[in-house]
Formats: sequence, structure tokens, C-alpha cells
Amino acid sequence: MKIGPHLASSLLLTITLYNSLYVSAQNSPSQNDTPSVREKSTNRILEEIIVTAQKRSEDMQSVPISITAYSAEALDARGAFDTKALADITPAMTITEFAGYAFIYIRGVGTDAFVPSEDPSVTTYIDGVYVPQSQGIVSDLGGVERVEILKGPQGTLFGRNSTGGAINVITKRPGSEFEASAQAQIGNYKERRFKGYLNLPITDSFGASADILFKQLDHQYTHESRELPQEESLAGRIRLNWRPTENLELDAMYFRAEQKSLGSLISKNIDPSPLGTIAGIPDGQDNYIATTDYETALDGYHEIMSMGLDWYQPWFDLSIDIADQTNLTYFTAYDFDGSASPLVGFTAHDQYGESQNIEVQLTSKPEGFLSDWGKWVLGSYYLESEGGYSVVNLYAGRDALLYAVNLLALPQALLENLNPLLGPLNDAGDIPLPLVGILSTESASIYGEFTFDINSWMDFTLGGRYQDEERTLEESSFSAGLAVIDTELPVFVYPQDTTITTNFSSRAVLTLYPREDWMVYLSRAEGFKSATYNIINVYSPQDAIRPELVTGYELGMKADFYNGALRINAALFDTKIKDKHVQVVSLVAGGVIRIDNAEMASIRGAEFDATILPFPDSNPGLVITLGGAYLDANYDKFTSGKGYDEGTGLYTEGLDFSGNDIERTPKFAASIGINQTLIINSDNEIELGVDANYNGEYFFSAQNNGNLTHDAYTLVNARIGYLYTPWNIRATLFGRNVMNERYYIGKYQNDFGILSNRAYQAQYGLRLGWQF
Repeated sequence: MKIGPHLASSLLLTITLYNSLYVSAQNSPSQNDTPSVREKSTNRILEEIIVTAQKRSEDMQSVPISITAYSAEALDARGAFDTKALADITPAMTITEFAGYAFIYIRGVGTDAFVPSEDPSVTTYIDGVYVPQSQGIVSDLGGVERVEILKGPQGTLFGRNSTGGAINVITKRPGSEFEASAQAQIGNYKERRFKGYLNLPITDSFGASADILFKQLDHQYTHESRELPQEESLAGRIRLNWRPTENLELDAMYFRAEQKSLGSLISKNIDPSPLGTIAGIPDGQDNYIATTDYETALDGYHEIMSMGLDWYQPWFDLSIDIADQTNLTYFTAYDFDGSASPLVGFTAHDQYGESQNIEVQLTSKPEGFLSDWGKWVLGSYYLESEGGYSVVNLYAGRDALLYAVNLLALPQALLENLNPLLGPLNDAGDIPLPLVGILSTESASIYGEFTFDINSWMDFTLGGRYQDEERTLEESSFSAGLAVIDTELPVFVYPQDTTITTNFSSRAVLTLYPREDWMVYLSRAEGFKSATYNIINVYSPQDAIRPELVTGYELGMKADFYNGALRINAALFDTKIKDKHVQVVSLVAGGVIRIDNAEMASIRGAEFDATILPFPDSNPGLVITLGGAYLDANYDKFTSGKGYDEGTGLYTEGLDFSGNDIERTPKFAASIGINQTLIINSDNEIELGVDANYNGEYFFSAQNNGNLTHDAYTLVNARIGYLYTPWNIRATLFGRNVMNERYYIGKYQNDFGILSNRAYQAQYGLRLGWQF
């Protein structure tokens, strides 16, 4: 049932009636009675946000960076319960996932690789801690103060690998007042969620806080022959803060998130290749019924321990932050061919990433050192990490071996001779072929940025970061089990290899202030994404992948009109990418998952977001948000592409993808949100909201195959909430994808055909929240 239009009509009717009642009930004050009409709005979306995009606390509208920020209250009002939902309310941003890895694209810059050796292009920071792997970062948002999304290359202050942008998740620091909140949610697909937060001031100078998150949800797919386990996650954070003196503050945090999930690992072969058809894969129906024969699983955790010291001095502030984190997936299982045919499957044991980092930073003070000239930040950053696959088992079934024998025109007796030699075979008759790939990193950098106050209406920012990085392929091997001697025999053992790269990334910004609430800026910024290796190598030696270099030019504007009733932020941008990292998946590519360099790519576009209070005096609770983006994202030169022959479906190298569109990047995207807060009386309040998010057509691969296209689609979410203010209890009925749009999390091609993952259909439920 399509309930979206009815919800939208009801909302608009309610707003109209409320507006007329409000006008008749009270006299509207003039705009001159208040500095800004935004300040008297009762809508939670309009909280003014202080951000740290330039490593100091500043109003978002005064930062010459394209940035979108959301407070915890605004996220709740928009129904954004996890990081993946940020893409629904942020122009020019897409977030999908596979095998627990998040594919985050901002303005067409991102990566869709799902191997631990490939770093994300859009980096994530949790309380200033850089998360070097994208696996496990899509999670519910709990105990959050705000989320900042920085767009474009952030190569100086956030240096390492932030070629497309950065997501800063800032949690609540323990405060001096007691605070508690709880929220429970139920919905279809047997959805159960809970999050709680507690802030406990122990003494005048010492406080502690804790938050917990729990999620349980049925998978969007069912299986034709077995029960699929539920999606489950449990996360918690403990934070301590001690201020022994007025100018010294110590902060410590421990975070752990555990996940048991199938997620997008349930892939369905909807379009078998000629090879897949010969191997016995039938034409698949593109529905929500899985047919895979290999069982699918993902089980792991993400753990962060961090400590920070802030020393506040009259001349500057000094901060020292250290962190240790582990991302461990105990077990992953995946059906590579995505069908009921017993062909190829994978299991990974102890896929891990470990890192330690320290950052030292000096930040200027308004009356401190060099304050007559402007503002400045200086710092250094050091990172050590190691990660990869301890053991990956590639399981080749008897049908796959039989197909290989037939394809290569080998004697049938060969298969009979191989079976007793290779093994031991598992219950399904599959032969395990173990692979190992480990990569280590040592990275050191220094950075600085200075903003010169030229006069009252102009300033100029100049910054840079120098980075020295060493990446080492510690181990890469491929083995076969020999049943006759009950051992594994290495077939290929590749030598250790090291790549050393240095980089200097700069940023320059000219900022003009035509009037008090307007800002115009022109910037040039560079970004650097680390060189890496293909760590899983079956029969092809390891490849060293060159670093990805990004240069972005941007002309932006941030402005308030009509005393704050209209806010428009807009930008024109031109981004150049050299040696962009691109992934291909194939058993015969030499290592199943291969990363390659595309010589040159460019992205030109425009984006805007607007916040409108149409009736700031008569109805301050009504807020309309608009957003839009146009992206012309192309591979200017990509002459060494890897993909599949469109006629035979066989893996092919040396393809020319020059002129193709960049993957997962729609040319047009737009969003609109209508949110209304209705204050019935001093005890009762109603909140209504409808959001629509449109994404244009895009490709899932750099090859731009016609069968790897996603048609344009629109998602509609809706909410209606009731707040009883004496007890501060809020009840919200919500619907996600209420138009029941059928769209994809992802598609990709391998040797056996096109595998797809559909997103959830319409979801609905009830959320109860309480704050003290």
C-alpha cells in the first residue's frame, strides 16, 4: 500500500490549520524584536551547531568548507538512526555496504573495495580517532553530540586518506550535571532496538558517562531451504573526564561494538554469465528469496581505546591524543557464485585490523600568540597499523572442478585422481584452498594551517601537511591441502615487499564577508590516499597500487536571508583525481579481488542545501529543508581497465574505460524535508515529518555495463511524534521507504554473472524515548 502521498497531504493540511489557529491566537512579534527568527523556532532541526572542522570550535556558517552538521536532536527529528541514514539527508553523498564494509562516496569520490588493504576515501573519525578500515563503521548512533560531514579533499588538518571528505562523529563529553536518556524501538522484520545514555558527575572535577546500543532485525531476504539468522549488534561506550585544574583536562574512552550479521553477504545471482550458465546456474528471479548453497555469516567486533590531554594556556591550547583500536572479524562466509550450484565459496577466519596512533596539536587562542595576525593550528600525527587475512579458504566444489576439466579439455580421470590428493574434503565435497595476506603501515606527518585576518571583510587561509608513509606486504601465500600427508602445501609464496611514499598536500582559501551573515569563499585543496597492495594473490604476483591524488577547486557561499528565515549554502566544484583506485572481482584475475589504478578522472558539479522557515512569526515550528546536487563524474583516461567481455562474460584485461561514468555516482540527486512542531499547550507537543530523497541513474562498475545500472529512484520516509513535556517522554510512529521502492544496496559482476543485494522494502514501527 502506497501511504506516502496520503501522509504528505495530511501533513500539509495539518500545517495549514495550525498556522491559521496560531495567527488568531496571538499577536506576532516583529522581526526587530529578536536577533534571529531561527532562535525562537520550536523545531529541533534548527539547533545552531558548533563544529570542529578546522580543529577549533566554530559556528558552522563561519567555516569556509562545504560542511553539513547535525545535532543529536536534529538526527532524531529526521529519523536518522544510523550512519547509513546520513546519505538520505545529505546532498551529493551515498552510503552502501558489502561484507560489513561501508562504501561512502561524497561528490563522486569514494571506493567500493571490500578488502582490508584498501583504505576508505571518505574517512571516519570517532572523537578524533581515525578509523583506518571501513568495515563495521555503519552502526547506530548513540550518545552522540553531533555528526559533521566535510566535503571535498581534507588533506591538511585531517590528512590521511581524506580525498573525498571526512565524517566526524563527536560523542558527548561527561558534564557537570546528571543526565539520562533511553530509547526503545520496535518494527516489522521483528525489529528491536534500544539505546541508553547516562552522564554521572562524581565530583566537581570528575565525571563519567556510558551509552549502550542494541539492535535485532530479521534479514530482508528469506532462503528457499533454510532459516536465516537475525541481524544482531551490541555496542557500548564508557567515557571518563577529569579536570584537576582550570587549565588541565584529561579524557579517556573505551568503545566496543559486536556484530553478527548477514547483511549484503546474501547475494543473489540474477543474471548468470555464459560461464555460469554452462556451470549449471539457472536464470535467477530478481526477488527477495535467496538460493545460495554455501551458508553465509559475519561475526566480529570493533574496539577503540583512547586517551586525551588538553592543556589550556593563555598563548595557545595543547592537546595530545592517543588511541589503540582493533577491528576483528572472527568468521566470514560467502557464496561466491550466488546460486544453488555447488561451485565456489569463501570463508575468512580472523580477518583483522590493528592500529595505534598519537596526535599532538597546538591551537591558537583569541588573545594568544600571533593573535594579532589571525588563527593557526600546528600538529603532528603518527600511525602504526597491521591488518589483512590470517586465513581465507577458497572452496572449490566438485562441479567447479568438473567444469574446469571440461573447459580446459583435460582428461576426466584427472578429477578422479585429484579428489583423493587434494583435501580433506568438507561435508559438501569442497576442496579448501587456504590464502593469507597481511599488510602493515607506518605513517608520520606534520601539518599546519594559518588564517590571516587581512581586514574586517576578508581573510586568507594557507595550510599544508607533509606525510611520510611505509607500507609493507608482510605475507601473501596460496596453499592446497594434501589429504595423503594431512598437511597444507604452499603452492605460491610471494616475497615481502615495501613501498615508501612521501606527499605534501596543501590548502588555500580566500574568504570574503560581504555582510555580517554572508560568506563567500574560493578554495584549492589537495588530498592523498595511501599506496597499497593486492594482498590476496593466487597465481599472480602482488601488485603495488600507486597512491590516489586528488585536487579540488571550490567556489562556495553561505548566507542567511530575512533575519534567518532562509539559509542557503551552495558550492561549485571541480575535482581532479590521479591514479584513482578501482576494484574488480574475478577468480581468474590472479587474486579474486584486485585493485587497479585509473590514470585520470574528473568530477565537476554543483550542490546546495537550504533551510526555510516559511512562517517564522506565525508558525515558527514549520521548517522546510531542500538539497540538490549535479555531478558530472567521468574517467578522463582509463586505458588499463579490467572487466568482462560483454559477449562471452569472460574476464578481460586491457579494456579502455576512458569517458565512462564514475561508479555509484548519480548525475542528479535531490531531497526535500517538511518538519512541523505543533505546541498544543504547555504539556503536549506534536512533531510531524516527511522526507523524500531522489537519486538519479548510475552505474555500479567503472565498465558501465548496461546490466550493472541502477535506475533512478525516490525514497520517502515519514514520522509523527507526540511529546509529553512534564515527563519528557516522546512516542513516534515512523515509516521508512513508505512508497515501497525496490532498490539495490549493490550489484557487482564476477565470473558467474551479476550478483545483487536488494535493500529493505517498507519498514514501519514505534519508537519511545525518554530524557532526564
